[in-house]
Amino acid sequence: MSIQIDKDAFPKVSKQAENTSQAAGSKSVDRKYQTLHIYSGILQVIGWIAVGIGFIVAVIGLVKFFEYSYGSIGFAGIMSGSGMALAGVVLIAMGQLICVWVDTEENTRRIAGLLENKK
Repeated sequence: MSIQIDKDAFPKVSKQAENTSQAAGSKSVDRKYQTLHIYSGILQVIGWIAVGIGFIVAVIGLVKFFEYSYGSIGFAGIMSGSGMALAGVVLIAMGQLICVWVDTEENTRRIAGLLENKK
């Protein structure tokens, strides 16, 4: 069983369009919203710190939970550490979502520029 591909079915791309798409494919798009990039990075760093500290607190709470006289303190440590780690994951996700929005805007602007050059 073989598949036949009709080469005429695909549109021809001119050399000028290839050069334009290669230039646009590089990161030549002006970076707008620099403040959002910085804010996104700060959110992600704070999120990773919260995840790390929350994990450490949860592990300490787990150890204290199995000690004879510190059961309730250990349970509180497990719950607070888990909550902090979960909050950190939410912060990381929010930072990544901001990056997605900004990247979508940059790609939309780049595509609009390519379409404008095509006219």
